[in-house]
Amino acid sequence: MPRGLSVTVESARMAAKEMLTDYAVIDSQFISTAQAMFVREALRLAGEGASVAQIKSHIEALIPRTRLYIVFETLENLRRGGRIGGAKALFGGMMQVKPILTLKEGRLEPVEQVRTMGKAVARLKELAIKDIKTSAAPMVGFFHVRAEDAVKTLAAEVCADLKLGAPFITEAGAAVSAHAGPGALGIAYIL
Repeated sequence: MPRGLSVTVESARMAAKEMLTDYAVIDSQFISTAQAMFVREALRLAGEGASVAQIKSHIEALIPRTRLYIVFETLENLRRGGRIGGAKALFGGMMQVKPILTLKEGRLEPVEQVRTMGKAVARLKELAIKDIKTSAAPMVGFFHVRAEDAVKTLAAEVCADLKLGAPFITEAGAAVSAHAGPGALGIAYIL
């Protein structure tokens, strides 16, 4: 988990000092599928014989080229977690407001608020495709919280538009699920 969202990075760094092996801690500044893409890339490099220092350097170079967007189906989990007030959650629910959020330097930031989930997912797709088209060899992944059908549809559309292979889809982990709530879905990519 990014330092801006959790103490995990500092805990890992303290533990690394106690280890007697070649060990590196990276603040990925991202969550969920973005982290999974970093792990996959690190494993690929390790399989090719790269050193821990080379892998760390490569992953750290990917971080500024990484983007992540997430759409929330409900604001209720944000309210329960104290991230927004009850009045804002109630009003947002009545107006069917679906926030699109991103991560910047390890912190969640609002991008837009769109009415209805269908429009929010369409806007998410639009933002991602416009950005991904600028890359010659993007890595793209999708994630969801109990929204498997919706994320499969999004992934298929994005991959078809960009002429990418089979989509990489994951379920969001417990921390993301707790804050985002059921129905949330997102996209992460490395340009």
